[in-house]
Amino acid sequence: MSNWCFNSIVAAGLVLLANSGNAVSEHATEFTGSLSQHEQRCLTDMLRNGHWRHSPQFHETMQHLALVAQAHLGTSGRTDYVYIMRDSEFCGTAGCSMLIGEAGQDGTCRELFDGSGFVHAIKLLHKRDHGYRRLYTPCELRFDGRENRQLHDACPTLDVPR
Repeated sequence: MSNWCFNSIVAAGLVLLANSGNAVSEHATEFTGSLSQHEQRCLTDMLRNGHWRHSPQFHETMQHLALVAQAHLGTSGRTDYVYIMRDSEFCGTAGCSMLIGEAGQDGTCRELFDGSGFVHAIKLLHKRDHGYRRLYTPCELRFDGRENRQLHDACPTLDVPR
């Protein structure tokens, strides 16, 4: 893994923190590389059933590289998980691969977002759409009733540099 990518992720350490009045959940959460059983299961569910289901050759690597933070994006009280893949193989000019999943009552996890983001740039915004808080990742994401989507098409993605 490239040193700059790893160092920027580790140095940032905190996720979902407010800056300049935009902000956060009352429980600021740190990314950790040690996934609990629930966090591991959520990531596995998303990799098997979400956008990454067509690339199973990456699943094991992603399980080992993932940093995770917990958040409460919706009003249901369910735990949401934000995963960032901490390796240059999954990072580009628009950030690193990022998945957001929501734990269901049955213990399974559904994918809310598959895109890119930076650990130090992820913030919960006050505005809500369909009961879910908007995110800044560094692009603004809004919930469309099914999943999070970029608010503006001009935002960078892993495939489209700034």
